[in-house]
Amino acid sequence: MSSDEQQVLNLLSDYCWYVDRRDVDAVVALFVPDAVFDLGFGREHRGHAELRGMYERLDAYTATSHHCTTPRLDLSGDTGTVRSAMYAFHRRPDGGRLHLWGAYLDEVVRTADGWRFATRTLRASAEEGAVAEEGHATRFEHLPRG
Repeated sequence: MSSDEQQVLNLLSDYCWYVDRRDVDAVVALFVPDAVFDLGFGREHRGHAELRGMYERLDAYTATSHHCTTPRLDLSGDTGTVRSAMYAFHRRPDGGRLHLWGAYLDEVVRTADGWRFATRTLRASAEEGAVAEEGHATRFEHLPRG
């Protein structure tokens, strides 16, 4: 495994670690300043300020646990794509639970500070305990299935 591949794997791991510790500054620092996080159905968070707002909303949960597995890295020079399976658990203050299974589809870039997310796209395979978005059958846009 190359040093670049290891650094990108560390980026995925750091993301989960910092999100679950509600370290918003550290999570946002994993993205380039003009990054885009696409949650589907037109919900995109652009740039550090919008990303910060998105991650601060996770304070509404009493616990979260994010996991990235089976990453597929395709790096070329200072850019690359990463596909990884994901699972996220969220516990609400009332005891309710949100489970989300799916994939992260990422574009990463090498910066002076190391590898960072340029785009992060979340697509679901399944969800439990999520409130559907208005006009949609699910809260999260799902991966296409053949």
